[in-house]
Amino acid sequence: MKVDSDFIRQILLAMEDEEDYLISSHHLMQKLNIKGHEQERKFMGHILILADKDLIQSFSSKYPFGFVYCVGGEYSIIDVGYRLTARGYELIDILKNEKLFRKVKDYTLSNAFDIAKQMLLNKVK
Repeated sequence: MKVDSDFIRQILLAMEDEEDYLISSHHLMQKLNIKGHEQERKFMGHILILADKDLIQSFSSKYPFGFVYCVGGEYSIIDVGYRLTARGYELIDILKNEKLFRKVKDYTLSNAFDIAKQMLLNKVK
């Protein structure tokens, strides 16, 4: 799977758009119009990438991020709560700047974050 920067952007902006600090995994999937096996697997992979970078957290210790893997490649997505971390909100500032996002979207998430932060600091100075 290739990382889809635009999809990561959609996920984080949809989470920020919520009234509450928590969003359920199923509600997030509805907001993103996730339907079918291929889109669910893409969603799962990108949620885990966001978790790897400490941009989001899950409120389920038994089934982190609500993903249950079964024998033979089958899976279930249980409805659990997600929340943006402080680092996630920092990245959202970058994602909202269309010009900045277009410049860094093809870099890895960590590199894009660092480069964009530096660009924002230079812009402020």
